Amino acid sequence: MLLKKMQQYWMSILKNKKIFMRNYYICKIFAMILIVLIVFTGCGQNRITEKEEKKETVESEMNAEVKKQRKLFGLFI
Repeated sequence: MLLKKMQQYWMSILKNKKIFMRNYYICKIFAMILIVLIVFTGCGQNRITEKEEKKETVESEMNAEVKKQRKLFGLFI
């Protein structure tokens, strides 16, 4: 009688362990996927900001050239 109860007890523990381990691996895979997505979206944001910075420097250089041309044109008139 006691042996049967102990067997049932240990079987329930082993069954719960299997369920726990399966859930653990599912959560681990899900966490890895989230980390990869976060890293890649972060890299994408860095690329966007770099492009915007390059665009701003090009625009400021163009504005400087236009100002120089206006000054030169104003001197000739």
